[in-house]
Amino acid sequence: MTVNINGTELTAITVGGSSMHYQGAQRNTLTFQFADTYTFEQLDTAFTPLNTARITLTDDDGTYLHDNYTMRVSMAYAPYCVSEETDTEPAVFENRYTVVMAQKTYSELQIESLQDTVDILVLESLGV
Repeated sequence: MTVNINGTELTAITVGGSSMHYQGAQRNTLTFQFADTYTFEQLDTAFTPLNTARITLTDDDGTYLHDNYTMRVSMAYAPYCVSEETDTEPAVFENRYTVVMAQKTYSELQIESLQDTVDILVLESLGV
């Protein structure tokens, strides 16, 4: 799957959506898994609030837009089980980067909009 974040294209192994309680609110989340061909620095630079206001995901079935996933819940580099242990084979693990991004709530977006409006009104009243 191709992940486009503010013009930067990354190839994800998987992207999954879910819901979780984070910073006092129930939020939609996207969990991205990347191969260890990337670095922490590359992913840290890509997954910033300014860059993730709009995330575009593209796979064989289509293109999907996700807005306001600007809160990074976590970023980790850890072993991931790609094949469970059986009675004849051991489990198989590979190292992957995992980034979890949470979406802002409707209330948070409304507050930001009001803050912008107040800022404009204050500047206008000051003649700036």
